[in-house]
Amino acid sequence: MTIAYDVGQTNFVDCEVSLTRVNTTHGSGSQVAETPTATGNGPITLSYGSQSVEFRDDIVVDRSVGRPNSVVRRTTFDFPNYEDKIKAAYDGFEIGVEFTDNAVSRATTLKSMVGQKLGRTSLTLDFNGIYGLGAFDVVPEGSQALRTVRASAEQGVIVVPTLKLRRVMADG
Repeated sequence: MTIAYDVGQTNFVDCEVSLTRVNTTHGSGSQVAETPTATGNGPITLSYGSQSVEFRDDIVVDRSVGRPNSVVRRTTFDFPNYEDKIKAAYDGFEIGVEFTDNAVSRATTLKSMVGQKLGRTSLTLDFNGIYGLGAFDVVPEGSQALRTVRASAEQGVIVVPTLKLRRVMADG
């Protein structure tokens, strides 16, 4: 499932769900992850310890939720079988933003937070009520979790086309 939060439209959320009819389900994954909710009107912030970056400008947020490694296997029956591999559920965010005010400082802080070794602590992505969402514990995802681009001919503008974050949940 993919959820897209459009720029400036906090009352509209675009959802895309992919469904497959199956004959039999093998395994019984029962992991539940509650979505933290909050009220407010932002701004969206990413923080780590005393460092924090506010995403005040135009921001695009895509959220993907699913169960990785689970497979649908073809059979001689009319419908395939579904095998749940009982892996952790995936909950990831991909953020795109353009910094226009205090761009260099904000981009430097963002690179510092995403580029450091986090150890056993995580970053906090807090929506502060935008889209009705609260705070998520997240870590950078992949070796290219953060990409920045300086716009030529536009002094003081830094575009962050990709910031990939994956939600982490404590065992409990």
